[in-house]
Amino acid sequence: ILKEHPRGLGLKPKQTLVVGTRALNFIEGEKNDVSTQADLMKRVTQRAVLDASGSPLPLFLLELFSLSKEDKDSFDFDAKKENMYNQIFEARGKIMDLLDNYFKPASSNIRQELYNYFDIELFKTTLNNKFQALLNEQLASLERRLHKKRIECQRNIAVAEDRLTEKESQSYRELIKLFIRELLQIVTELVTGNYNHVIMKDESSGDEFLLKWGGNLEDNLRDGHELAMELFNKNELYERNFIDKVLPPGSTDPPEELKKKLPQQGQAVRVQIQQGFLYGSIQSIPEAAAPTTAHVLFYTRSGSQQQQSKDQKAGSDTAQVRTVEMHRLHPLVPLAPLVRPLQQKQGGYAGIRLWHRAYREDGWVALQAVQLKNFTKQGMEQIAVVTLLTPMRPADQQNQNQAGGPGGEQQPPPQQQQQVGQEFSCKIEDLLVDANPQDPSNTTVDTLGGQGGYG
Repeated sequence: ILKEHPRGLGLKPKQTLVVGTRALNFIEGEKNDVSTQADLMKRVTQRAVLDASGSPLPLFLLELFSLSKEDKDSFDFDAKKENMYNQIFEARGKIMDLLDNYFKPASSNIRQELYNYFDIELFKTTLNNKFQALLNEQLASLERRLHKKRIECQRNIAVAEDRLTEKESQSYRELIKLFIRELLQIVTELVTGNYNHVIMKDESSGDEFLLKWGGNLEDNLRDGHELAMELFNKNELYERNFIDKVLPPGSTDPPEELKKKLPQQGQAVRVQIQQGFLYGSIQSIPEAAAPTTAHVLFYTRSGSQQQQSKDQKAGSDTAQVRTVEMHRLHPLVPLAPLVRPLQQKQGGYAGIRLWHRAYREDGWVALQAVQLKNFTKQGMEQIAVVTLLTPMRPADQQNQNQAGGPGGEQQPPPQQQQQVGQEFSCKIEDLLVDANPQDPSNTTVDTLGGQGGYG
């Protein structure tokens, strides 16, 4: 309280402009109180803002623009820009008309100085000049600092070279030149066949040497990884999962991890066939370290997933068991347990790809790729709206077998074929997602965390 109050804003004229943006309102209000341009000039100067030294800062009174809400929301930026310029130039004409017609003229100097306060072109020129001056000043300051730093670095380099010369008979530069010269000589002799120096005394042949001491890249990486784990036992010194990043995914999977990636008994699977994908479930897997086949239960139009526990025998009217190669099986998990209510409400799952379980035209339950659009409800039932990406291909009639099976027995008449891009509604229970999104053959998201995309 006892200290002197600060004067102005602490800014200097070289870096500051004071701009009033309601010039028309100002003139309309002043024309009722003053009648001459000289008196109006005094009212304008009274609006000036002082700097720290007490001098007035550059002042401009302008009428800019005011866009409506519709113009602000419009994406036609060219029209929006043209509208702003039109408002500015129209307001400038009104201001000049008021100054000329409603106030008695003053001397030419006062009149020109008054007009300058309301001149938008002069404002743009002044603003540009101040910016250029500040930029040049900063660049010059930066140049001076870099020049000082360069001189300091050259001085330090000279001191370091002097110290090296004092301790060594030859400088490091000369030693490097000598090393490169001798290396080039040895390489030249090796290329021309004139290198007669004995590198290693070994009575064994080259093939025997490689067989005994050689190794492939994977073995070398594993040995180096184990050595680094012993030498650098702290996490910040060595990345523990380095070997998992540089080696192929299949080379680091122990048998236990491989078993975890295989389908489990009772799990739903996507079975790859020539006509697309069929839906099935694992009935059993042979006991083996790395099984190559599995017994898969396929469903027909009269069967359903709820009847899976009842129809486990081959040759039933609603399901059949077939032996399928393991590489054609891709595990699936239902979508419904993975959906979180909050992200579902916020539309966090829109755009992800899923598998829709539906009947093929020959009656067998198949899978078609769809893209999720949104969720809705019909009564108490959860419904998903999806877009078809890859429709189910028609069954190959030439490959149908008389013994029955997928694509091989008489079924009800086919339903109307859906088209790519068609939207339709389905139960959320009929949507599934791949259990192993890192599998290159899968076409689903890596995670259901709210960001959609293909795996």
